[in-house]
Formats: sequence, C-alpha cells, structure tokens
Amino acid sequence: MTHNPMQNLEARHAVLLTRPRAGSEAFARQMSEAGLNSRVYMSPVLDIVGRKPALNPRDYDVIIVTSQNALLSYDADLSGRLCFAVGNKTAELAKARGMRVISANGDADALVSLVKRHAPKQTMIHLRGTQTRGDVCQRLKSAGFAVDEAVCYDQVAIPLSDEAKSLVVREKPTILPLFSPRSAALVRDELPKTANIRVICMSVSVAEAFSYGGLKVSKIAEAPHASAMITALREVMA
Repeated sequence: MTHNPMQNLEARHAVLLTRPRAGSEAFARQMSEAGLNSRVYMSPVLDIVGRKPALNPRDYDVIIVTSQNALLSYDADLSGRLCFAVGNKTAELAKARGMRVISANGDADALVSLVKRHAPKQTMIHLRGTQTRGDVCQRLKSAGFAVDEAVCYDQVAIPLSDEAKSLVVREKPTILPLFSPRSAALVRDELPKTANIRVICMSVSVAEAFSYGGLKVSKIAEAPHASAMITALREVMA
C-alpha cells in the first residue's frame, strides 16, 4: 500500500492558539517538546504594547509581577530586587533579569497569600497591564502593606483571523486552549455560531469568561500553569 503523508497530517489534531504572539510561540514549543501530535495555528486576539509607567519601579525594593508581559515590556535593570512572581514562567524570566524570586506557582489568590505570608517590610510595586484581575494591589493594601502599582503595557484587542474562523468550522473539532479571562471573552465573541471546538481553559475564571452565554468548556486544567495545560491537552487529544 502506498503511504500518503497527507493522511497522517489530516489525522493530527488542529490546535488554535490565541495568546499574544510570544506566548503562543512559547506554548507551541512546549507542545512540541511534550510530543503532542498536532497542527498548530496561531491567531492572537491580543497585542502587547509597552508603555512608560507613571512610577519608576527602580525606586522600589520589591517587585510584584502577575504576567510575563510586564517584565517583557519594562526592560530597565531590576537586578538584585526581590520579585514575587505569579507563576514559574514569570519567575524564570525574573531570575534571568537578575532578581531574587519567590514564585506563587498559581494565580492572583496564591500570589496575594504568598506576599502576606512572607510579609516584606520594604516598599513594593505591582507591575501590570491596563487590564488586570485579582485586585492584587488593593487586597494587599487592605491587609496593611504599602504597595503601589505601575501600568507598563496595554493589551490591544485583535480580531480572529479569517484562517482561524475557517479552521473552527471544519468537520473535525479544533482544540482551543484559553489562558486568560480577557482573551477567552474576546475569542467567545469572535467565534462563528457553527464553531466545532473543544475548549480547554487554564482556570475556572477563564472558563466562566468563555462559557458566558451558554458556550461549553471541555476541560479545565488542574492548575493555572502551562504544564497543566499540556496535560489537559494530552487528555483531550486521547
């Protein structure tokens, strides 16, 4: 029997990534390293645009970061400072920038609890985007900590590409991993009514943002980080 390479191509799952470009490329590499047999398509629904913060993070002893985008957007020297990072990927980036890092390995709730538990007395600043969730700064202020915040990037919405819209209406379901509530809501509003998808969400809050209006979620990751999303993807592909 003649081997047709296109048969294997068609047998592979199609995965649509809608994170900002750098995040989508990083997750695609993780998928490949994990041996996931899939065709990856990218259609970012957010573009990260850096902006100069009103406050200077270099004037603070402790940096709180809830997204890698904050560190990617603010590139001044922060070496030697203590950094509380929401997750391990953000922590790795902070370490590469020369900071002393404590990772919450979770979400905003875990991060707030971590800061409270270590109770630093130094001045603290939360680097964030224009859109944020979790009220990290306000919750820490309410607990008696001196915390400021600095907006260092915008998250600009981008429509789904025509290729992505065509992809999600094919006969075989497209797998759609979603990583944040805002991107989940943007994707939800852009999807064709006939979309044939299997949705994997990084957290309950992401699932709630997507499922508003009756849309269904196939799976929620066991923890809010990329490795748990890889595990969830593997299970959905099985």
